[in-house]
Amino acid sequence: MTATRKRGLLLGAGTLLIALGVWTTASWLLWQTSVPGNLRMPDLAATDFFTRTELEDADHYELFHRVNCLVSTVLLFVVLGIYAVRGVRFMRESAAGPIGTGMLLAIGKEVLEADFNPDATTASRWTRNILDEPTRSFLDGLEPQARLEHAELFHASARDPVWEYVLGGESALATLELTKAPLVLVGHSHVPFAVALDGDELSGAHAPAGTEIGLTPGRWLCNPGSVGQPRDGDWRAAWLLVELAERHASFRREEYDMKATQAEIREAGLPASLAERLASGV
Repeated sequence: MTATRKRGLLLGAGTLLIALGVWTTASWLLWQTSVPGNLRMPDLAATDFFTRTELEDADHYELFHRVNCLVSTVLLFVVLGIYAVRGVRFMRESAAGPIGTGMLLAIGKEVLEADFNPDATTASRWTRNILDEPTRSFLDGLEPQARLEHAELFHASARDPVWEYVLGGESALATLELTKAPLVLVGHSHVPFAVALDGDELSGAHAPAGTEIGLTPGRWLCNPGSVGQPRDGDWRAAWLLVELAERHASFRREEYDMKATQAEIREAGLPASLAERLASGV
């Protein structure tokens, strides 16, 4: 366990202990209170204010409320128990299943379209409609993660191979701690970066075109960016050349006929924003 992770656990434990202390103190102070001896409540008869039918309805609702509260509590503990036993598997596999995010709807998987913004949903439906069967079968066989001799690959992250964006220190450290290979490659965010973990020290930054990385010492986490829709302010197609034997990585960019691509997007009837964003690389 790294020093950063230890500090996080100690901070969490300390916060929990403080909250427990405050709750215990408040409970003890409340327990010391008492009802004033001279307090007198007026005698009120419910039948003076409500009809018998209304009172019976209130009794029925009270019964429903008690049963609902009991059932909800039981279900809550059942769900918490399931997550306690299977939580790690849920995080690793994700509800989306063994496929990449960009093709979730395109290949006909059972995914809630609410998980996508409207433009992405439209593009996914369009892609799904134009795919031929061989292409669909190929995409259907893709997995969101893979292991090589000297590298591990994830569409998103090791913690959630489909959905999680690795864009900060916490998520980067989590992926490195859940893997063992000297090099880990992720995608999903469309932002190229290189992060190194040397002992307990985590360091890294955005990797623009021309960035050259010697993959030593320590372990490395890299994102090549995106060919089709980069999101780091550079419109050119992003890719990463990794030479495992030489322990070296080169972040590359390639120009393409962006205006022709924008015209094709518009001609297909897709949202104009999908064409416009290509020019700014976001």
